[in-house]
Amino acid sequence: MPRLVSPSSAQAFGNSANGYGNYDARPLAEAIQGRLSQVALTEADLVLVGQCMDELAVAVLRLGQRWCVQPFGGIANGFGISSSDLDVTCYVEGMDASYASVAMHEMRTHLVPLLSENPRFEIVEQIWNARIPILKLRFDAVLDVDLSCHNAEALPNTQLLRAYSDLAPAVHELGLLVKLWARSEGVCGARSGYLSSYSLTLMAIYYLQVDPAVQMPCLPTHIFTGRGLTPQAARVAWTCRFPTTAA
Repeated sequence: MPRLVSPSSAQAFGNSANGYGNYDARPLAEAIQGRLSQVALTEADLVLVGQCMDELAVAVLRLGQRWCVQPFGGIANGFGISSSDLDVTCYVEGMDASYASVAMHEMRTHLVPLLSENPRFEIVEQIWNARIPILKLRFDAVLDVDLSCHNAEALPNTQLLRAYSDLAPAVHELGLLVKLWARSEGVCGARSGYLSSYSLTLMAIYYLQVDPAVQMPCLPTHIFTGRGLTPQAARVAWTCRFPTTAA
């Protein structure tokens, strides 16, 4: 697993003369590293996610050759934690939003029975009246899964955040810290009238872009389709530099 706090960011947090007089910030750096270690996705978590996606792909393929299944959200975009649900959408390649009602019918009448037959899945709840219908599942009695249908709008956003997360460890770390802070303060979640974790992550990314000491590049959003790997144009060379001495 990669380091959870990079040497440059740890030095910035821990420098006793980083513009704060004689304040020693090393305990804060250690607390941050410890907290990130507690919530980090483990290899076992990732293996479980991979197995779940394999099982879902087999089930969805039985609906037809053009059906696909793809993860999105925190676990897929690089800003997930060990307690994150796995967000997944299934869709028919090439179909637009007008097909959503037909796809939902396929999901209810065919996919639900298929998953019911699989002993590794438990169907926890079926939510069909929402704007985006959700099938709540539990995989191997451990992993909570939210399966939607034709929710392809989330895929480019996930690919975009993944590209930013991959630029440098500090991007990933700051996004997680902002999310953890918002959850601990109870100010995260669109359903409760607050910003979503996705919006908070975008704000953290924007900060890294506009801070003159960091200057993270701005990736062109039009290149992200949500399909395949990170676009080549998004794989830019950038070094994250944190100030380590007083101005």
